[in-house]
Amino acid sequence: MILFANSALLPGVARPDLAAHGSTAQRTIWRRKWLAAIFASYCIDIAILSLYAATGVVPWPVPLAYFAATAAVCATFLMLSEINLISRAYGHYLTIWQLIANAALHLVFVLTAPQVGFVFLGILFIVYGFAAMRLTGREAVVSLAVTAAGLAAFIVLPDQTIHIPSATRAERIITALFLMLTLARCLGLGLYASRLREQLYRRGRQLKQAVHRIEELAEIDELTGTLNRRSIMKAITAEIDQTRRTQMPLCIAMIDLDWFKIINDRFGHPVGDEVLRTFAITLCANMRAADKLGRYGGEEFMLAMPNTSEQAADSLLRRLIAISSSLDWSDVMPDVALTFSAGIARMRPDDTLESLVARADIALYDSKQGGRNCVKVAA
Repeated sequence: MILFANSALLPGVARPDLAAHGSTAQRTIWRRKWLAAIFASYCIDIAILSLYAATGVVPWPVPLAYFAATAAVCATFLMLSEINLISRAYGHYLTIWQLIANAALHLVFVLTAPQVGFVFLGILFIVYGFAAMRLTGREAVVSLAVTAAGLAAFIVLPDQTIHIPSATRAERIITALFLMLTLARCLGLGLYASRLREQLYRRGRQLKQAVHRIEELAEIDELTGTLNRRSIMKAITAEIDQTRRTQMPLCIAMIDLDWFKIINDRFGHPVGDEVLRTFAITLCANMRAADKLGRYGGEEFMLAMPNTSEQAADSLLRRLIAISSSLDWSDVMPDVALTFSAGIARMRPDDTLESLVARADIALYDSKQGGRNCVKVAA
């Protein structure tokens, strides 16, 4: 049972981020607010019963007894919360036990004050409406069975007559007021449940986006924005499998910037980082959409070229060398032209990832030995 859908008063539902935090102290604080909200809702019903007592429908001991009983129930669960017994229990809020206690209390009042029995039955709907937000399926079945047994014992078997006070205008006004307040509280619970679903949906989307971003970061080289070593090797492995299925040609190229250590030593590592970034952007802007570029390590890059012959791969790499050599570095490296060497290897039927990369590495070594700023194709 709860007053309205007030996020400040609904800890266990309104703030799932805090409830999930696992802090015993936080749970205790939120349970205090939760029990305070429960008692605040009871106070509305106490006021209604007091109005009925003022008009003579029920004697004054009824609202006084209801006040004492509801206060005792709330105080009991507050005490359990303060000694952290609830924190060691399943669910942290003992929802099913609170539901059973509240349902039993109102069934007893239906029996002892049948003149306003419909009031206590109406409150029972609010009790279930709130508990439904936290009950598991098994708890819902158990609590429903217990309540059904109670209804049979207190109402059906004794042939109890439940009254709706409406003999006078004052009674009808109070009855209408109670019904409106009950509907308002039920509506508040429904609106809050809808708001909670929207919050969970938004947080689910945010979590999905965060996971996607983490996956991207796990695959991307932070400096250059290309695939990192693990990801480019994974991509080449996938291309090898695809090539075996389709029998289409696959070439890879090992690329190494020429004299990069000298650039770092002469101009500093910040300039070296900018060179790597710009070089990677240049290659990505001038290769095909199907090609995949990754940073293999340091100033070395790996380029996967699916459905590409040795001649086409050689032509592409020579074009990239020409583009790279024409870049203007005068702002950061006066009188320096950036070149790179590359080694190409075409996949053979018996190639593995390791053997294919090894042959590309040998071809790169040959291009370095051949004077750099050139492309060699593995035998």
